[in-house]
Amino acid sequence: MAKRRKREYLLLAGSVFFLAVVAKKRVWAEVKNPAADSCAVQMDICEKDSILGTRSKASDGWEGTLYLRGEKLPYVKDEEAYLLPVTLDMKEHGIAPEDFSGGKGQKVIFWEFPNADTDNKETSGWERTLEDACAGGNGYALTILDEQEWKDVRLIFTGMPLLELESLGETDEDFEKIHVRLFEGTQGEGGLIVTDGKIRVRGALSKKFPKTGYRLRLTGQDDFGNEIDRSEPLLGMRSSDAWNLAALYADDLKIRDKISSDLWRELMEDRNSYGFEAAFGTRMEYAELIRDGEYLGIYGLMEPIDARQLGIADSAGAAGKSEYYYKKQNDVIAPEEAFVFPAKDQVLPHTETEDETENSVNYVASLEIKEASGKLTRDAWEPIRQYMCMMRGSAFEEMAPALLDERNAADMWIFLQTIAGVDNSIKNMYYAAKLVDGGWKLYFIPWDMDMSWGNEYCEEAHTFQSYYTFSPGKILDWNPVTPMLEQDLCEMRGIIKERWLELREGILSEDHLSETMEEAFSYLKASGAYERDAKRWEESPHSDSLDEILSFTGQRLISLDEYIKEL
Repeated sequence: MAKRRKREYLLLAGSVFFLAVVAKKRVWAEVKNPAADSCAVQMDICEKDSILGTRSKASDGWEGTLYLRGEKLPYVKDEEAYLLPVTLDMKEHGIAPEDFSGGKGQKVIFWEFPNADTDNKETSGWERTLEDACAGGNGYALTILDEQEWKDVRLIFTGMPLLELESLGETDEDFEKIHVRLFEGTQGEGGLIVTDGKIRVRGALSKKFPKTGYRLRLTGQDDFGNEIDRSEPLLGMRSSDAWNLAALYADDLKIRDKISSDLWRELMEDRNSYGFEAAFGTRMEYAELIRDGEYLGIYGLMEPIDARQLGIADSAGAAGKSEYYYKKQNDVIAPEEAFVFPAKDQVLPHTETEDETENSVNYVASLEIKEASGKLTRDAWEPIRQYMCMMRGSAFEEMAPALLDERNAADMWIFLQTIAGVDNSIKNMYYAAKLVDGGWKLYFIPWDMDMSWGNEYCEEAHTFQSYYTFSPGKILDWNPVTPMLEQDLCEMRGIIKERWLELREGILSEDHLSETMEEAFSYLKASGAYERDAKRWEESPHSDSLDEILSFTGQRLISLDEYIKEL
């Protein structure tokens, strides 16, 4: 019986050894035959020379391709690396070399790969390993080869969504037509959005920087092949066909626009958007951008401020009045003559251009009319004419209660003072003329808030900003609230005092603001994108810590406490 068991044991061991040899030969056969339809494999780097055999290193024109479960991954030419955003599914279920494959006739061999022992994640360190790979930007070495050539590349995991744009070689006026792929990672639905689109450079200052901002439009085709707008809900934001890509070049932390827009939205949620369903603001989510194989770094994908965002009614209201919105370009109190147009003049439909001139009635009193629900005639300027009349002082106290929403005006003043929004106190703001009880009320909405939290304009700096030079104790002048506080019109002093004390217990507490900043900055660092952006744009400032902005914020809140207490 013992001899029989010994024979059975030897037979079993021999079978296991035979199967292992066969399996190893099969892997080697697949490597030697790149045309074989098989998944990628992971092998020991010590075996690299023997595996590559007589193949030669790929020439410059040779293109390897890497797929994840059938989807082609974005490739950065200069880095010779593929970027892959981490998804929630990867964190939960893991990822393995066999999930990847090469192009037709190509084989993929990983020499390094994250720990994929997902059966025991508590001890395997899977999530920790993946997070470390993102934060450090560590690329995993792999080789793509066919029967004649091989190429060494890297696979970089990123903790940030990835937007890939590829030129189609066509233009549409000042837009370039492109193909768009958005890998959402852990944001939104976490999937892949594929569409056509078009893009152009936007932003007056952005055009002067090597890293430019963009206006992105998503497009599709109708049943007859005609181009149409295509709305998509990107990264968990609203569904839209129009988006802005903020370059964040001048910001030393790349968080100012993000934390400021989030803070304003918190204020709006607290106010329930003044009784409207409108957002009265914008949202921003981060994404890394690759354009035609070139890595362009961190961008802020932003919802546009438009009629939908502001809840502009699409039909005329009482007495045939319509709703409008305007973009502020400068702080000007215009005379009455500015609103006297020849009878033949009508406001032209707004076009998607970057430059407006004061000779156009699209642009009056340093405000650009963007859109209206009714016919765009010179009457569309009536809400602004009334506002300018009020600001000239002759009828301020009589007109302000009807024309302004006092809560919105107070919120905006508090917001601008808190973030030290030097640019927004002069420009970078929208005015929405909403119909309330048969008449217009103006609401103020902030936009483009990178020059804030201690930074201010500096002509001599290559970023046109100086950093943490704004005095924490300085109070910004902002119309219309500055004159209202000086004269205590509409009891604005009491409104601001009460609102400030309420907000300081929550949204504007130092703990909440610090936590918001730390969360945004930690995300950038942990994703690995912050380091890649700093490497790509060496002239763009990248601070190592939040010490200066946190110090400024603390001093700013104390100064505002003292100022508002004495109103």
